[in-house]
Amino acid sequence: MMSRLSIPHTHFDLQYVRPDFIMLRVIALNLIMWSRVHPSNDWIQSQIPEIIKNGVKGLSDEVGDDDEMDAEAFVQAYVHIVAGACISL
Repeated sequence: MMSRLSIPHTHFDLQYVRPDFIMLRVIALNLIMWSRVHPSNDWIQSQIPEIIKNGVKGLSDEVGDDDEMDAEAFVQAYVHIVAGACISL
């Protein structure tokens, strides 16, 4: 059950999962693993996979057309994961 609720950890997987489903996965996973939920910024940051953290951190103002879609996917995933973690609290 837990594997079906996992957050995408690769760029390929990120392209094929809608951001709102990522948020629902975060909420469902945290409801199942309720004992591991902690109301802290560190816990919220621990919910975000490294590929998404690095993708958002690496954004720049000069983004090409091909990279624009990738940047949007990273930002939407980041926002939806943080929102899902906050709702879980």
